[in-house]
Amino acid sequence: MREFATTEMNLPEAEAHLATHLGHRYVDTDWRPALTAVMDAEGDVATAVKALEPLAVAATCRTGIKIRIPAANPPAQLSDAETMLMTSVAALKQRNSTDKAIAASVCQEMVAADGDVIEVDSDSDDDEDSGPTITRESVLELCQQLESGCLVFGDAGSSLRLSRELRIF
Repeated sequence: MREFATTEMNLPEAEAHLATHLGHRYVDTDWRPALTAVMDAEGDVATAVKALEPLAVAATCRTGIKIRIPAANPPAQLSDAETMLMTSVAALKQRNSTDKAIAASVCQEMVAADGDVIEVDSDSDDDEDSGPTITRESVLELCQQLESGCLVFGDAGSSLRLSRELRIF
């Protein structure tokens, strides 16, 4: 940029020089303020250099730098090992569910042999008529806890809206 500001280089040449120097990392919008500052100086080298100084300071203090490291392809041996491991995990999960089924069957047979079998009528609709599983008091207590949590961890606007909604309840 100093070369652009202190020589007879024109804007297209400066852009081409930056693109050549930075390659695929050149992003026009990142460099546009500096290029505009030099162009606005209209040939006054001192003004152009002075205009570039705050931009250079800002660029060195910039915290949004992105470091991109391309992922390397894993070696074939690693890919093969991962595939074998995942196959083994799947086989163990299948075996585990089979073992649980066998254990449940054995337990059921042992209970039946002892005569301790309890008949369960799965077609009954008693579950629907059993009423709520949570009381009004516990709901109110949960609402108070939620309101307190929003006041502690949320922002004031959200807490106020929640409080209004809970008051309606």
